[in-house]
Amino acid sequence: MRRLLFLFFLVMLIAGLSRLVAQDLSGKWSGAVDVAGQHLPFTVQLNKNSEGAWIGKIDIQGVSGLPLKNVSAEAPKVHFELQAGPGVAVWDGTLEGESVTGAFTQAGIEGTFQMSRADSDSKQPQEAGSRDAAASSETNRAEANASSGTESSAGSSAASGQPASAATSGAESHSSSGEEVNGGAAGSAMDAETRPAPYDEEDFTLDAGEVKLACTYTCPHGDGPFPAVYLITGSGPQDRNETVFGFPVFSRLADQLARHDVIVLRCDDRGVGGSTGDLNQSAIPDFARDALAAVRHLRTRPAVDPRHVGLIGHSEGGIVAPFAANLAKSEAGPGAAAEEAGQPSPKTEADEANAAGKASAGASQVDFIVLLSGTGVGGRELIIEQANRIRAAAGVDDETAAQNQELQRMMLDAAVNDEGWDEVRQRLRQAIEQNWDRIPADQRRSITDKEAFIESMVERQVRASRSKWLRELIAHDPIPSLEKLDDTPVLAIFGENDLQVPPDQNLPPMKSALERAGNSNATFKIIPDANHLFQKSDTGSPTEYSGLEKEFTGGLPHFIAGWIHGLP
Repeated sequence: MRRLLFLFFLVMLIAGLSRLVAQDLSGKWSGAVDVAGQHLPFTVQLNKNSEGAWIGKIDIQGVSGLPLKNVSAEAPKVHFELQAGPGVAVWDGTLEGESVTGAFTQAGIEGTFQMSRADSDSKQPQEAGSRDAAASSETNRAEANASSGTESSAGSSAASGQPASAATSGAESHSSSGEEVNGGAAGSAMDAETRPAPYDEEDFTLDAGEVKLACTYTCPHGDGPFPAVYLITGSGPQDRNETVFGFPVFSRLADQLARHDVIVLRCDDRGVGGSTGDLNQSAIPDFARDALAAVRHLRTRPAVDPRHVGLIGHSEGGIVAPFAANLAKSEAGPGAAAEEAGQPSPKTEADEANAAGKASAGASQVDFIVLLSGTGVGGRELIIEQANRIRAAAGVDDETAAQNQELQRMMLDAAVNDEGWDEVRQRLRQAIEQNWDRIPADQRRSITDKEAFIESMVERQVRASRSKWLRELIAHDPIPSLEKLDDTPVLAIFGENDLQVPPDQNLPPMKSALERAGNSNATFKIIPDANHLFQKSDTGSPTEYSGLEKEFTGGLPHFIAGWIHGLP
């Protein structure tokens, strides 16, 4: 998702460069350390004292307000240390976009960490083992099927009681097939702190073939079996919680779905947190294979209903999910289809030799997909429209918009053809130079080497634009995958104010593609006032994200759960 906004840099470069330059890292940040098999959430507060020196405090493993030492937060570098039992714990990271990622070390043990901005209402991700029994799962299921349940916040974590490696001493109706609906909020919010979470969570490592993914499995209390979903993140380096501007989108969604008797599996992206691999050198087919590995794993869980295992994809994840569903069909082959129809499968010597592969392919079957801000147009078309709308919301004048559009197209061409980068660099330098005086004077004074600063901004943008991921995203057309979803139930939900995947641009071609596929179980929904993260918003601009309530609007999780439970 953050990388899908890579051109947000260009949108704001000329319109308001100071927002990008300031990079004030003071304030509250939330994240997690992944080390020695542990996933340890934390919250840190960074500020300058009256003398201008950096100071900080951290909350971790149930202990609050621990003082940090050797704190430094001069963008893009962040460093702080904590004196803990096993030795000094050291965080050393780099700001990229709205997140800080980097290395964690303590007593010779190495790990990684990630943190994003948070506000005073943000809640830590829940940890396994801290859940108490709660309301009957049968009641929750009945509420979901009746589409009359309530939303709640993610529960609070509890201290593990172990010396950490990180550590410290101490009201809507379900639409009929093919119907397009608009809906408002359903039910009232209920704080998880007043109703304990009725589910258990387990952290584990999933072997996905060429990579290993660090994951969390969330299973409702009760007898089951339950429908199950794997959550596919949006673009950019995302952890399993898909935390964007302090909003843990997937952590909150997992909590809400589990409260309505839906099992949820979510994982750190390749190369993020505890997962291996290189995200920049991965693309849609790679993410699809990861999703199918997750589906196969879910089918091994006793609590999972094997007839109802699906995918929920957000943003770029909404591109990956249809691709994965079709990949599973192609892996199963005609033999699987014949067996499903009750006909004998053709058996040849090759079939017998690949029997194990066939069984694995069948286990990859995707029974349904949910697309949250999924796309219905090609990557290049989407990126251009996205940037245009964000520019308009930012009040960019026509001349500036024209300059941005020209530079944007130049960068897209360079990304696809992998040539012309010298000209791109020159144009980026010119754009920054021409708008240098728009940076507030106090911020300019903090930049000790102007040329080095400009060069670092230019190279950061070029690196982000030369990845395999972006090249393939620009060229990708989602329509062929959608046109093959002839018998897979699809729920597509959009935010009315979404500027990153605008519904008026993407819903009509998506709906037409599914109609051409002959899909008789496709439901479309637009949530009023919702932005790309499905928060209640004024304009939908990404500049609003950090200041909005860290909650879903329009009964999103409840509607999804009701749709899933209503499937045949």
